[in-house]
Amino acid sequence: MTKDSQTTLFLMVICMWATVAVPASAQSSKNQFSGAYAGIAGGAVDHHFVAVEDVAGAGERRFNVTKWGAGGEVFGGYDLALSRDVLVGAEAQFEFGGRTAVAVEPDYVFGFKPRYGFSVSGRIGYSLTPGVLAYAGAGYGEHHYRTIAQGNVSSAALDSLDSARSFILRGGVQGRLTSKLGIRFEYEHLDGSRNQFMLGLPIRF
Repeated sequence: MTKDSQTTLFLMVICMWATVAVPASAQSSKNQFSGAYAGIAGGAVDHHFVAVEDVAGAGERRFNVTKWGAGGEVFGGYDLALSRDVLVGAEAQFEFGGRTAVAVEPDYVFGFKPRYGFSVSGRIGYSLTPGVLAYAGAGYGEHHYRTIAQGNVSSAALDSLDSARSFILRGGVQGRLTSKLGIRFEYEHLDGSRNQFMLGLPIRF
């Protein structure tokens, strides 16, 4: 092989490497979860509250009332990539479903029926692989209820359960099924009112 042939072959190899490697490098440097998205989710929801009962001669008795049931949510948000592996984002959710949490005692029946809720939160995520993201977040949430009361129930207790407002904590794992469609499993906690585990399908725009 002549020197000119060697040079030509070398240049051909360099051009072939550049054609293949440069797009691959560009693709790997892009965070696959950045941008706007929306979706729907379903799963298990726990609505709960702490009941306070006045016991004659013994002061107050406190006990937890809780009930798990099926529920769902719709959500939408935006993620901004800080690097190939790290992103920050914001999300809004609208929650519905669940079962009535109720305390049944000899002299009263007291509980609440879930109506709807919402939350807004920020999150930070880290790409475990190019197609798998782990994330955690926090924010503010509310859930609204219809009060159930029979018998000897105080008006203060009735007012306290019209709605719950507090901080939320959330975290989960998200994967990509296609370039647009994903799947995620998430836990969310609204302090003093709601816990939920949701399996969701985010669609990225």
